[in-house]
Amino acid sequence: MQIFLLKISLKQLFFIDLIINLCNLRRLFKNNIAHKILGSIRFYEREEIKDVISLLRLFVNKKDKVSFLRIINKPARGLGKTTIDKIIATLNDTDVNLDLMLASRKVVKNLKGKARDSLDIFLSLYDELKENIQKGVYVNLSEFIKDVTMGFGIWNYYQKFDKDEKSKNIDELISSGVEYSGSFEGLVIFLENSSLSPLVHGDFASSVLLSSIHGVKGLEFDRVIISGLEKGLLPAEIEELTADRLEEERRLFYVAITRAKFELFITINLQRFFRGILKNTAISVFFQEIHKDNYDIVFVPEYLKDNFKFFFTRSDNKNLNIGDYIIYNGENGIIVDKWYQDGGPFLKISLKNGKKAILSSSYIKKLSKM
Repeated sequence: MQIFLLKISLKQLFFIDLIINLCNLRRLFKNNIAHKILGSIRFYEREEIKDVISLLRLFVNKKDKVSFLRIINKPARGLGKTTIDKIIATLNDTDVNLDLMLASRKVVKNLKGKARDSLDIFLSLYDELKENIQKGVYVNLSEFIKDVTMGFGIWNYYQKFDKDEKSKNIDELISSGVEYSGSFEGLVIFLENSSLSPLVHGDFASSVLLSSIHGVKGLEFDRVIISGLEKGLLPAEIEELTADRLEEERRLFYVAITRAKFELFITINLQRFFRGILKNTAISVFFQEIHKDNYDIVFVPEYLKDNFKFFFTRSDNKNLNIGDYIIYNGENGIIVDKWYQDGGPFLKISLKNGKKAILSSSYIKKLSKM
C-alpha cells in the first residue's frame, strides 16, 4: 500500500472517490485523461444538483420555464398550481419584454397571505443576488452558489431529507465554484461546463474508472486509488459514532482496499474546500490501524511531515478506540469519535453527566466497563 499526497499518474487505474469529488473530475478533464464514471446516476443528474443548477440558470435566463417550474415551489412556499399557472399565462402574453420575474411581480399583487409573502421573499432575494453577481461582489463563484442554495432553502431542505448524502453533494457543487470568477461571466461559464459532463470522456478501453465504494463491490482492478482517507469521509461524518457503526465503516474501507489486485494508492488531503472555504482536515482513524510495515509513504511535503510523525515515531500505547469506556476528570464516559491531527490522536468523548469534550488521549484513562 502506498500513501500519496500529491500528483500521480492516473493512466490505467481505477479511482475510488469517496465523494465523487468534482475537483478530481475537473483535473481529469484538464489533463485530457480518458475516464468513465461507474454508477447509475451521474453527479449532474442527481435531483438535488438539478435543483441548484435550475436556480442558477434563472439568473442567466429569466424566461427558462423548465427551471422556474422545478424550483419555484421547492421547498414548499405555499404557491398552488393556480398561482403558478397564472405566472406562466402572464409570461405568455403578447408583451415580448416580459420574463418570469416580471410576470411573477404582476401576479403577486393579487395574492394574499402566505402565498404573497413567500413570492415577495423569493423575488426580493432573487433581485439582491442578481445585483451582487452583476456587480462582481463575490471573490469566486462558490460564494454566490452558497448564497443561492442557502437563501432559497435548497440546502436546508435536503439536509433534513437526507443529511448523509444529498446535502454533501450540494456542498461539493458549491466547492466546485471556487475555480470560477464571482461574476456573471463566471456563472455563464460554470453552467456551460456543467452541461458538458459526459459519462464517458475519451477512449473507454484505456480510461480511468471512477466510482463510489458501494459501486464496485465484487469487482477487482490491477491498480486502485482511494481518494480522501480523512475524518468525515471515511468514516463518514456522524455526530456520535457507535462501535457498531464504526465497524460498518471499517467493512466499507475493507471493500475499497480489497478491490486492488496489484497496487493500491491512498491519498490524504490535510486541507479541503468545504462550501468554497479552505479548511483543515484530519487523518482517518483507519490509517492508524494499518501497520507501518504494510505501506510506503511515496511523498509528503516537508512542511507536512509533522502531521505524520505519530505514525512512525511512537505507538498509541493506550489503544483507545471508539466505543471504549473511559474516565476523565473523575467522570465516566464513552469515546464517540477518534482521528489524527497535528501529529497525534484526538478523541471525542461523551460523559455520563451529558457533557462532551474533544481532547488528546493523554488525558483519558480507559475502563474495562462502566
